[in-house]
Amino acid sequence: MSRQTAAAALVAFVLAGVTGFLANGSDDPPQVAVPTTPSTSPSTVPAPSFVEPGETVVGPAVVVTSGLRVDANQVVLDFDVAGLAPVGDAASVIRFLGFQSTEEIPPEDLDTVFLDQWVLETPAGDIPGRVANPSARAARFDVGPDFDLSSVTGIRIASYALLVPIDAAFDLDVASDTVAVAPGITARLLAVTEQVRTIVQVEVLSTRSFNYDNIRVSGRGPGWKSAVREAEGRPRWNLTFDADRAPSPIELRLSGSIWIGIDVDIPVNVDLEA
Repeated sequence: MSRQTAAAALVAFVLAGVTGFLANGSDDPPQVAVPTTPSTSPSTVPAPSFVEPGETVVGPAVVVTSGLRVDANQVVLDFDVAGLAPVGDAASVIRFLGFQSTEEIPPEDLDTVFLDQWVLETPAGDIPGRVANPSARAARFDVGPDFDLSSVTGIRIASYALLVPIDAAFDLDVASDTVAVAPGITARLLAVTEQVRTIVQVEVLSTRSFNYDNIRVSGRGPGWKSAVREAEGRPRWNLTFDADRAPSPIELRLSGSIWIGIDVDIPVNVDLEA
């Protein structure tokens, strides 16, 4: 075939296509049939859980609730807590019981997450609630008499605390008798009695009252003979220094474990129809 013949054939093919397109009376391009496959509904995959379906993850733990109930003038939410952090290599914690007695708590029996502050949601407003101590498993909300349990629309956790080890050095002096030792923890020099052996009295203050069970104060450096907590259980220590004058500065150490608070806003899965 010559070049002229091939070009003429190409022009004729294009003209035939244009003529067919115009004959259709449509501006749309020709439709091409696309093979289809039957549609299928996606299968429902259950949400993963660590302990139990319906749990709520809070930091390194999960919370499983048992439903709401009314107890006198309080609404009570019973719950359980399961830690997610491994404890195989964790050390035991020494708990101070008062009168110089102690208790050793193995890591698997230790409460390391404290869900301390909660919020009960109602159409009339939010109602704050608390958990009594780290080992308690009930959040309580003061609602007054004749509260309608069906008016509850939700529950949130407003803060929780983590138990962490501490070994902090700090200095006190007559001219500087108060110092921040850790988040929420302050040490204060109460008295210095200089005699044959000097007695130094130190008090520990915490924004969380339950922080006093697992801490101790001791002296740093040579010359310290003893550190005894008050028998009444108050967070005060009497330290004995082997000299007739106190060192300057007074070098001390806070050790043990403390609770560090974390503010959050976590909705809790609760069966409000139960």
